[in-house]
Amino acid sequence: MTRARQYSAAFALVTVLAGCGRGAEDPVTTSATLGPTSAAPASSTPTASPSASPSQDDMLAVGKTFTLRTNTMTTTVLRYTQPIGEEPPDGATFGGLEVRTCNLATASEPRQVNVAPWSLEWSDGKTNNNKWSNVVAAEYPFNYKTLKPGRCVKGWIVFTVPVKGKPFVAVYEGEGNRGQPAEWKLS
Repeated sequence: MTRARQYSAAFALVTVLAGCGRGAEDPVTTSATLGPTSAAPASSTPTASPSASPSQDDMLAVGKTFTLRTNTMTTTVLRYTQPIGEEPPDGATFGGLEVRTCNLATASEPRQVNVAPWSLEWSDGKTNNNKWSNVVAAEYPFNYKTLKPGRCVKGWIVFTVPVKGKPFVAVYEGEGNRGQPAEWKLS
């Protein structure tokens, strides 16, 4: 994918109000409720974070579920894999987060999900929000997908990452937890 196509995809993501994702939906299952933690906000390109790296004590383990403060949605990082898919054209590699998000049966209305709230952070404080579509078959919705109450979506969010080193933490900061991002320790 060329930079122009990447920027076009990013623009479309921002401007699209509704769309289709390719992730499969399945019924909600019961999971643990964990509180939010704090982290530096993610940027669209790898940049140095002005704050210190998150404390390992404040992070969720991979496989643990985060419940948004609205108590209507949950999200879980199931695993991180690097490399994933084919190599990107710029000599980097792809890293993938397998994620599951659910709109709980107790929710009063449908909710929209997509890859936008997700980022990766390295132990030196650099963040990466550079996501790609059409790298793996089972991808998390790149554009908005509406989840009815009681439904879930699961899939891969693919990032361009350096060949050497792996991210330290996966970060989720959407509308339901703005200012209190959820973090999963990856390495």
